[in-house]
Amino acid sequence: MTKNNYKRLGDFIQRVDVRNTENEDFPLMGVSVQKYFIPSIANTVGTDFKKYKIVERNQFTYIPDTSRRGDKIGVALFDDYEKGLVSQAYTTFEIVDFNKLHPEYLMMWFRRPEFDRYARYHSIGSVREVFDWNDMCDVELPVPSIEKQREIVQEYQAVEKRIALNEEMIAKLEETAQAVYREWFVEFEFPDEDGKPYKSNGGKMVWNEELEKEVPEGWDEVQLGTIMEITSGKPSINKNEIKENEFIYPIFGAGGVMGYSSNFLYNERILSMGRVGTHGVIQRINSPCWTTDNTLVLKTQNYEYVYNILLSINYDEINRGGVQGLITQTDIKEYKILLPIEDILQNFEDMSSKVMNKTEILSLENQKLEELKDLLLTRMVR
Repeated sequence: MTKNNYKRLGDFIQRVDVRNTENEDFPLMGVSVQKYFIPSIANTVGTDFKKYKIVERNQFTYIPDTSRRGDKIGVALFDDYEKGLVSQAYTTFEIVDFNKLHPEYLMMWFRRPEFDRYARYHSIGSVREVFDWNDMCDVELPVPSIEKQREIVQEYQAVEKRIALNEEMIAKLEETAQAVYREWFVEFEFPDEDGKPYKSNGGKMVWNEELEKEVPEGWDEVQLGTIMEITSGKPSINKNEIKENEFIYPIFGAGGVMGYSSNFLYNERILSMGRVGTHGVIQRINSPCWTTDNTLVLKTQNYEYVYNILLSINYDEINRGGVQGLITQTDIKEYKILLPIEDILQNFEDMSSKVMNKTEILSLENQKLEELKDLLLTRMVR
């Protein structure tokens, strides 16, 4: 689609400024740079909600101040509830005629990285950068027939629904694996020689002084470091925010993928966890990657068992304080665990790995679907 076919967004939208004068108890929402409405976490003690704006279903809200939000613009389509409340600092608007411009089609346009770059470039202000209402109205975009818009939206939403379905399946599979872990290694109801729950069917238990409880006979208390190796990641030499050309290896920080590199540190099955600030986010990695110096990297033959142990640790009890909190290699290596007898441990590994392999397959599928979503956004200009 040529630039001649682009139209000015201001010809299709109008500003909305309805205040909560009746002090209605609508959900208080914020807008993320991921372009979704999220429940507000602001301290609202003593707040006069009569000054807040009401946003309704199929209306948009965006944050004009772009100075502290990185490279993305906080804008979202409201579809969580019939009505909600947003800060008076936000700008709310709506489409005048849904037969000319589809709300979801416009939201797709806002998700394009090109829109973010445009908005950042046109932000003005000496003290802070602002993408004001006039700037929003001056945005140009292709506006095909409403039938074509609906077709584009339907294709995009079909991919989104598949991703959501996969995420639900992943969550259920992970819950299943964690439930088995609790049953076997917390409640000690792993299958005995006859396939019956061990503890409740008279399996021999012995008193453990350190744990101050009974544990199955033959199980030892050891340090976690006896069944795994641990190292720290390294600062990234080069980084790109997107997967592009030679930048194909994901860079894992404490909370997840934070960019891509042309080099990798690991090309084996590892577990990664946050070392500073973000604790308790355990990442399963089974492909070439880079891990930053804000992570700890674990290698083990007992992958599933160690993974579940890491999920169960109360990191607040072992972090070394400070503003962000620090977890060291020593903290993890010296963490005390119960080590089951070999056949029980191997049976768990075999069973749990089958379940978790399914989650990895679904996760890989979702990565491909996310790439397809990006491709569909790119095709909007054709």
